Amino acid sequence: MNSKLLRKILIILISFLMLFSVVGQFLVSAQEVDGNIPDTSLTHEDIPVDINEVETDQDELRKEPSETEEENLLEEDNTEIDTEILEEEIEENLEDIDNNQEDIVEDDLEEESFTMMPFSIQSHEAESMQTFNVENTEFNFLDNCTTFELVSIKTDGSMINRKCFSNFDTAKQEMLEDPNGAIRAYDSISPMKFIAATRGVAYSAPKGKGATLNIYEVGRNNPNTVTYISDGYDMRYFDTTRYTLNKPDEQIAEIGISGFHGTSYIEGLDIIPMSYIDNKNNITIGRKSDIKQVTFIPSLAHYKIELDDNGKKVIKFIHNEYNTKYTSTIGLAEHDWMKVDPNLSYYSWDGTNFYTSNDYSKESYVGEYYNYYQYLPFRTNSYITGSDLDKFFNNSKSAEFETVMRDTGKYFTQYGLQYGMNPLLVYAMAIHESGWGGSRIARTKNNLFGWNAYDSNPGDASLYPSVDIGIKDHMGFNLRGYMDVNFSKSERMQDSRFQGSHLGNKGSGFNLKYASDPYWGLKIASLAFQIDASVGLKDYKAYTIGLILDKNEYVAKTPNIKNTNGSSVSQNEVYYNFSNTRNYMKNATTTINDENNIFYKTQSIAAIDNNFNVIPIPTSNTPHFDYNWQTSVGYIKKDKIRILYSSIKKAPPIKIMYGDVNDDGEIDIFDYVIIANHILNKKILTGQKYIIADVNKDGDVDIFDYVIIANHILGKKSINGEY
Repeated sequence: MNSKLLRKILIILISFLMLFSVVGQFLVSAQEVDGNIPDTSLTHEDIPVDINEVETDQDELRKEPSETEEENLLEEDNTEIDTEILEEEIEENLEDIDNNQEDIVEDDLEEESFTMMPFSIQSHEAESMQTFNVENTEFNFLDNCTTFELVSIKTDGSMINRKCFSNFDTAKQEMLEDPNGAIRAYDSISPMKFIAATRGVAYSAPKGKGATLNIYEVGRNNPNTVTYISDGYDMRYFDTTRYTLNKPDEQIAEIGISGFHGTSYIEGLDIIPMSYIDNKNNITIGRKSDIKQVTFIPSLAHYKIELDDNGKKVIKFIHNEYNTKYTSTIGLAEHDWMKVDPNLSYYSWDGTNFYTSNDYSKESYVGEYYNYYQYLPFRTNSYITGSDLDKFFNNSKSAEFETVMRDTGKYFTQYGLQYGMNPLLVYAMAIHESGWGGSRIARTKNNLFGWNAYDSNPGDASLYPSVDIGIKDHMGFNLRGYMDVNFSKSERMQDSRFQGSHLGNKGSGFNLKYASDPYWGLKIASLAFQIDASVGLKDYKAYTIGLILDKNEYVAKTPNIKNTNGSSVSQNEVYYNFSNTRNYMKNATTTINDENNIFYKTQSIAAIDNNFNVIPIPTSNTPHFDYNWQTSVGYIKKDKIRILYSSIKKAPPIKIMYGDVNDDGEIDIFDYVIIANHILNKKILTGQKYIIADVNKDGDVDIFDYVIIANHILGKKSINGEY
């Protein structure tokens, strides 16, 4: 037998020995995966060790034996073997072992991801968490109780005085006699099983990845969805109004958050007795099947008054999404009731009425506050320039930060003037929606606003050829759906997204329909305040803001109209009112430009043409059109308005350079051609461009304006331009 053959025999024998060893390990591992080791013992640290051990064994299997080992094996076995066949079989067996071990590791990792508790969200501000086992004896139901369990919560979070009831209403009646009372339902999918409490808080916990919680207006029949929020937010809990076992559509709670007071199905809520919050006991919320179940010490959304670096009192908003804490400086603290006290927190479920108690007792009410930027209508201008916006951005983000938003300020100011949108508010919106222009959607799709990136499928976000076009499309096209007020022309369909022309919250404004984050409007308002503060508060209180007291009050075309409310209103004398298709909107606002004895003059939410008619938006495909600042005004009766903010400075002027029709900063041959095409009816000018082309300001764009432009270009008579 030659040495080559002996060498192969030696390799084969060693391979068989190692194969039996690995198979043995494989069988032991399979038993462990089948359940001999509890799931809770698995950790991410354990799994890589197993992988390394298996890889080491297989590396040993493939090593060449030493010369001494070859000689010993040769003395023991001289049998003739078909080495080629055996080598092929060994290689196949090794591949099978590799594949099986990979399957084991994958199974371990998958099981780990579902059983690991608690699920931690990484944040430097996240509350510390402690292990809390919701499956222990304390939280199991009483023996033989498969309906409703009435309990009283102790200061340590344990439960006493446990009774079983077959009827929810009976259990609720007794619960209300105990300030720490609560009811648990056997069929509840909430981790702690609570479905009612004398004093409590509700958390949003919709089922499914990317799902949102629908909230319905009190008094309206479901499923008339009015607004929605994402998971993990604490809400004011008013009451559990109905609960029928095993019938989710008959299990309803009354809740409130960020200005919206409504009802929701309890299967999308976690109701927690207030005792857990007061005594800082751990709670568990979320849905384990969605890998969202979280255990932590709760802290409710609240406000603090602090001094900034310049010694000014500012308001800070603190809220949690699950166990992750967020803090934002939202504005100046100018009301007398706002006290700087590290031990004092303010609570407000609607964002405008504030209390010192988290159960909102009447005795703890301290006052009212409307955030200026949150309630400033979008039909306003700004003193802040494009370079101001760019400077703020560059001071906030280093040159190494990957973004598509740098040096885009000029687009916001340009399109803000053209389409009647406040550039500061839209710029702050872009920062918030795109993560300072650094999000994947922003960088790959030039989409700074998350447009069409729904919670359930963010990959559907709109794609734009450039950031410039994305900004233009948002300010001139996308946002107008949120400004589509209830026009006087009855044949028009109103856009259901209109809930007021301000950022707002879940009670009114863009936030009600734009975003599932209930604090979306306040977060953007916070950014607007920070931008404005960086340039000395140029915009703060530049406008007088009025709160609409009667949603059915119409904005009149002239200050001479007598009948502006009710069914007998003449449709030819008014523009719109502040009602909407859902009839819910709270706290709608408008700007006050001037006044007489009876009326306030206001900037119109609707775009008004040169004939003083509302420019309709019959379909979503209606092209962009300019907003005419001069004609888009109306009048609303003073007794229908409550002033929230009085201006302390002159409102930002609408800067117009007459003759510069294409808005490139020059009056030249290009503007001359545009006016010529208008006169020849080749391309009609409308809105702001029409105003700019009307150089002699006689209300018409005609041959006289054409001659003035020509003389300017020829140097015969210069147009100085008016700003």
